[in-house]
This record gives sequence, structure tokens and C-alpha cells, in this order.
Amino acid sequence: MKKILIYFSFILFTGSIVNAQKHTRIPANVADTARQKTNILKKGQLPDLTLSFISAIQVFEHPNYQGRSAYFTKKPDGKLDIPFPLTNVSFKVADGMIVYIKRCFEFPTEEAFTVSQPSISLANICGIRSDEAIEISVAFNGISTEIHNDDCKRFFGYVKVEVLETSPDMDSMRTLMPVRALSVMRGDDKFTFQPFHCPNVNTWSIYYMNHVFNNDPVPELSATLHSFGRNPVDAIGYFKVGKTALEQGRIKLAIGVNLASAHKSCNTCDDFSSNVKMSAPVYELIPLNRGFGAGRRVDATNNRIVLGPYLAKGSRDGFAITASAGTVKHFRVHLTVMGL
Repeated sequence: MKKILIYFSFILFTGSIVNAQKHTRIPANVADTARQKTNILKKGQLPDLTLSFISAIQVFEHPNYQGRSAYFTKKPDGKLDIPFPLTNVSFKVADGMIVYIKRCFEFPTEEAFTVSQPSISLANICGIRSDEAIEISVAFNGISTEIHNDDCKRFFGYVKVEVLETSPDMDSMRTLMPVRALSVMRGDDKFTFQPFHCPNVNTWSIYYMNHVFNNDPVPELSATLHSFGRNPVDAIGYFKVGKTALEQGRIKLAIGVNLASAHKSCNTCDDFSSNVKMSAPVYELIPLNRGFGAGRRVDATNNRIVLGPYLAKGSRDGFAITASAGTVKHFRVHLTVMGL
């Protein structure tokens, strides 16, 4: 009888363990989308709650999402672990997330991924983090300058915008964030939004006149331009960035400006110049949600950016710039940032 009672007690005890395992949920760790991983346990083995399970990236053993799939686990010493080689794999990014992959060479670098990758090497990576993805947009509102007649609206050159995100660790790595924009407003890579691009005065089009406004007084421009050729499109670029990074002021706009214009003092004047230009390109870094400069700040309540004035010099065609500098103008670039 005693043996029967012991056997019956053992069945009740093991049954309660099985029932508890069925109803055990993996606790979520909101920070960095990591959660504790409970491995498949052998009989009598306790779960290793020191492993961190990185759920924002699902890795496949072969390209095109073929073969076994697994998630990285991060050991207490920070090393990443996965059960197959990473030289030729693919991965899926969880919906609404950004995955940042760190590689450590002479200088550490980080690359951000917002979409799944059908073929990639993840060999020798040294870190992975993630953040919730949100979208900000940069709209081009125009250029302002001194306008005497329509010749002064004949602008050429470029305005380029990129978005940089700085990592939160001590390495402070800067990562370029990809842009979504129409092909006519993208630069030579997937990171550059180029809302104004006219190589020289000979490629200028009358449609670009809608980009240029008089700066007497300096205008407050907020409308998104719609003037690229006969088929108008919005001059706006969309960037996915990390929500936490934006809240912490780790997002910056990197803006490049190099402009020139024609000039004529009046319709009947003979001082036409085809090349009043900046002396060199200018590059500016504008942080978002963080103060900079002399009390400046770009955030949800103050989302307009006016760059300049940039000094431009030229002379009447056929004449050199004189000691009095010939023609002098000032260029400003107007942008609006949304989604802050």
C-alpha cells in the first residue's frame, strides 16, 4: 500500500510540472526587443535564464529564406550564438522594427536594416541591437534669394539630405538611414534624398522657377514643392529611424548645399551673369529633438529649417570679378521635418 501511495504521488508531481510548462510564457523585455529564452530542456535540466533571445531578426541557414531558421542568443559575455555558419545566409526583420548589425574591424561600424535580406554574410559580426521603427519625412520648401527679374530664378547645383543615427553605446557609431523617395529625387545611393539637382545652367528648366522665392523679406516657406517636369511630384523624402534614437536626440540631418544662379538687375539691363555661385559646397549637421548652436532646436513645435544665408559671387558674362566683387547674392534653403 505504501508503494502505491508513493507511485501515485510521483504521478501527481510530474503531472504538475508538465502542466506548468504548458502555461509558462516567455517574459518580454521591452528594451532592445530582447526576451529571456527558455531552451528545450533535457530531463532534469533547469532553464538557462542568462541567455538573451534577439527576436527582431530571424536568420535562415541559406539564401532566399531556405533551410533551418534560428534566432541569435546573446551570452552573458556578450557573444552571439546561432547553430549554423553565417557566411551565406538570409534573414527577416520583424514588422515595425529596425535591426542594427555591428561589425568590428579596425574601427567598429554599424548598418541599419528595415527590410528583410534574401542573401547576406553575417560572418564576424560583433553585435546586434534593435529599435522600434518610426518614419520621419523631410520636405523641400524652396530656395530664397534676391530677385530682380526671372533670370535670377535660374538656379542650378544641388541640395542633398541624409539622415544619420548615432548608436547609444560608447562607440557612438553613425549609421546612414535609407530613404524612400521617387527616383528623380534620389542620389547615387539608397541614403541620399536630393530634392534639387540641376547640374548647370544649360540643364536648367523653366519648371525649376517654382523653387525660387524673393528674400526681401526672408519668406516663411512651409508648402511642399510640386514642380519636377510636366508630371508634378512631391519633393519629399521619407526616412525610417529608431523611435528611441529620435526621443534621445541621436538623429541628425546631414545637408549638403552647392548652388549657383543667373542674374540680371532689370529686364533691360546689360549686366547678365550666368554663374553667380557659392565658393564651395557647404555641409551642415542638424540634430533633431536636441538643442544646438545659439539656442536653436528642431522638434515637433519648431520643425522648419532655414539654412544660410550662403554668400555667392559672380560677374557680368565676359568680365572678371572686380575688386568690388561684381555681383553678390545670398542663398537660403528652406526645409520642413515632419514626424518628430
